[in-house]
Amino acid sequence: MPELMVHGETNRKWTVIALLCAVFLAAMEATAVATVMPTIVGDLGGLDRYSWVFTAYMMSSTITVPIYGKLADLYGRKPILQFGIGLFLIGSTLSAFAGTMNQLILFRAIQGLGAGAIQPMGLTITGDIFKMEERARITAIFGTVWGVAGISGPMIGSVIVEFLGWPWIYLVNIPFGLAAAFIIQRSLREKIERKKVKLDWLGAFFLSAAISCTLLAVNAREDSVIFVPLSTFCFIAFLLVEQRAAEPIVPLDMFSNPVISNASLVSLMLGGAMLTFVTFLPLYI
Repeated sequence: MPELMVHGETNRKWTVIALLCAVFLAAMEATAVATVMPTIVGDLGGLDRYSWVFTAYMMSSTITVPIYGKLADLYGRKPILQFGIGLFLIGSTLSAFAGTMNQLILFRAIQGLGAGAIQPMGLTITGDIFKMEERARITAIFGTVWGVAGISGPMIGSVIVEFLGWPWIYLVNIPFGLAAAFIIQRSLREKIERKKVKLDWLGAFFLSAAISCTLLAVNAREDSVIFVPLSTFCFIAFLLVEQRAAEPIVPLDMFSNPVISNASLVSLMLGGAMLTFVTFLPLYI
């Protein structure tokens, strides 16, 4: 096997390869499951909870991103990334052996908790090991891999379910995830300079509650209307908490920059359109 260390320092090439592998798995998993969901519903039932298989994954991975960022300042990027990969693989293994739709939703949420650490830690680590003038190129590579993984996910999922069965859409992550974790452990060296940070747990709670209640509010069930005022309350509380927090989990002042606010809005619309299309199209094919 090629040397993973360069005189005790980080081997940037192997580190980037491992990070790209981990990012590809996390991105692919968000869309690959869509093509196999009709088959899974046929085995497990629970068509009325179909969308929650995707929602649980996306919600848990989204909510945890800012939390992992703060924890990385305390404990270092590498431990948080390895923790995320491990949690992602545990969720993948459990999902493969789910016996009911409720179990699958829970295990997908666990998988998403791990995925929430992979992409942001990958980008942060590359920012640490590459110079400023090199970061744009590396970031572009990560963005390309994320996009290709999301687009190719449905095709990969259909091939896997055709020849191996739907549990393998989750089990296929394990060897690649373990390989990525091993390479990162051997090739990445970081000097941890622990910063004194205050974790905005109250902001994280209200953000999680606001997103969860919003998703429950748009559910098609009659009793879901109760979550509309709850979602509104949690969102307002989140804004108030963030304005007063010493180190907010989401710095609201960054949205005063039109580049950031416009890019965030476009990403929101594109992501919503793509995921809606990928999630529900297989039901009508």
